[in-house]
Amino acid sequence: MNNEAEYRYREQKAAIAELGEDDYRVRNLQNFKLKAVIKESHVSPVQALEFNLCDASCRNLVACVGKDLVTLYDDGHLSEFVAVVAQLSNRKTAHSKGGDIYTCAWLNSEGLTQHPHGDACLAVAGAEGEISVISVAECRVTCMLQGHASAVVDLSAAAEQPGILASLAKDGTLKVWDVARETCLATHATDAACLAIHPTGRWLVTGSKRGTLKLYHIPLPGRDSTVQLQAPSGPNGQVIKMKSGTSHGDTVDCLRFLPGGRLASKSGDGTMNVWDFDARSVISSWKVPSGGMGARCAFGSTADGRFICVGNSQGHVYIYDSSSGARMTHVAPGKVSAPVRACGLSQDCRHLLVAMGQGFIFRHEACIPAPKAEAPAGAPEGADVEMQAADSEP
Repeated sequence: MNNEAEYRYREQKAAIAELGEDDYRVRNLQNFKLKAVIKESHVSPVQALEFNLCDASCRNLVACVGKDLVTLYDDGHLSEFVAVVAQLSNRKTAHSKGGDIYTCAWLNSEGLTQHPHGDACLAVAGAEGEISVISVAECRVTCMLQGHASAVVDLSAAAEQPGILASLAKDGTLKVWDVARETCLATHATDAACLAIHPTGRWLVTGSKRGTLKLYHIPLPGRDSTVQLQAPSGPNGQVIKMKSGTSHGDTVDCLRFLPGGRLASKSGDGTMNVWDFDARSVISSWKVPSGGMGARCAFGSTADGRFICVGNSQGHVYIYDSSSGARMTHVAPGKVSAPVRACGLSQDCRHLLVAMGQGFIFRHEACIPAPKAEAPAGAPEGADVEMQAADSEP
């Protein structure tokens, strides 16, 4: 942490003490300004952008994948700057087929590494169907999971269950992995377009091109006698019927579990729903402006799930309160106007990262205007206090 970042940290603590954490975050959301633009060296669309929400001590880490590159950034310790922690290239070797990378997911790394200073682990996958698990501390691939016959298009990890990972291939094949054992727990054919695994690792939800959500039960090693991926209604998955209306009317292109037993879903027409997972009822719902074909954007959320950020086909980003569906802020694009591929929001709502265009990442920072100095008693209304003081000097 540099001196400026340390000053900002002390300033943040003072502001939270004065306003309270909730009001502090809301104030940040309403004062975003573009502070940094990163152009990744692959000069092609960023396929995924993910804050590390699995480990509270590593929430400063952000992963981006595009072309055959994985780039890890530190978003928290250099104030207005973003530091590159590591960059890895998925090249063909004797152990890997290489190729483009389409998706990534941070793992709960407890027990996955023996590094004395702790570690963070990221799973990445793409065109060749291989899943690589990267150790940030060692800056290398420590595990390879092989078994998919086509490109892997989505990954999701259980936040509370170390090493449990779900993967979805382009051909609809779904697999659940125990990373620590480097084994596949279950395989199933689906019509899914995306997936999300429950934080406990016991349930998995898929979204289909027909707008339906399906629920599966996941057998965990040492806890279940069966290794068949099943749902309460059978191995084909239980279609989730929500109490407040039907599911999406278009392809479900992004799913994410939120703390508090909630599930957020987004469809290709821009419709977003936040569900009470256990009660099967809708908590909030809204539609992203200019959503539709070509607007597939992986939405992000704060670690506590209170705020959701999502972009559209014209480069605009909107942030919503997940409980009420109220729009908290709108961030317009700058000079580059292109579909937003992915976005992420820091827990303190100070930083918003937006991936769009040919490898561009835009980092917006909360910039709070300095309070205006009060004019001395008797000064004429609208007078420039600083100029008057300067003029009074001999």
